[in-house]
Amino acid sequence: MSSPRKKRGRNRGCFQKGFDPRRRRGFTREECQKGYRAAKAKMDERSPDASAWFFRLVRGFYRRKRREASTVPPSSPHIELAVHEELP
Repeated sequence: MSSPRKKRGRNRGCFQKGFDPRRRRGFTREECQKGYRAAKAKMDERSPDASAWFFRLVRGFYRRKRREASTVPPSSPHIELAVHEELP
């Protein structure tokens, strides 16, 4: 019969409650710009085709983002029914 397994301890990546600089919601504007410039420089080194692909990738991302922001989600039919019902 085998002995029961020992429960593993926490690893270094576990977060504790409270502020932790590793936990954040996104990148700052400066970090994004730095990453874009680094990726663009790397694509420029490889070939014109890679640079064009990168340009289309970024352009497509921002086009989708703009389209999603401009569309208004349809209202729920339940809310419309509740508004149009007549009171007794």
